[in-house]
Amino acid sequence: MRALFTLMMGVTLAVPGAVWADIPPTMSYQGVLADDMGEPVGDGEYELTFSIYDLASGGSALWAETQTVTVTGGVLDAVLGTSTPITLTFGSAYWLGISVEGEAELEPRVELTSVPYAHRAAIADSVVGGGGSGA
Repeated sequence: MRALFTLMMGVTLAVPGAVWADIPPTMSYQGVLADDMGEPVGDGEYELTFSIYDLASGGSALWAETQTVTVTGGVLDAVLGTSTPITLTFGSAYWLGISVEGEAELEPRVELTSVPYAHRAAIADSVVGGGGSGA
């Protein structure tokens, strides 16, 4: 019984630290890289430049990063912000532009949208003085 109590206390004490952890300055992105005919590109490594804008077209990038990304079956996975942290506030709409191997940016840009947990965080941010009504 004492071991169970010690374990429960350890879990209880660990939770507050997780709640107050900083939000990482990175963002996951997954996509399909296709050629002009819409066919997936060959497997391999490609140099991609990711840029974030506050406009659907035109304007200047607010953030940018170039990565060498492994593509398999046309599918790519990247974690944006690994070399250049993303420090934008995300208080307004943003679009992601992608350039492959130094070519012109692909069109159209991808509108960044929120995820369900971000909606929940917005609700938490609106609570004055912290607090809340549940676990």
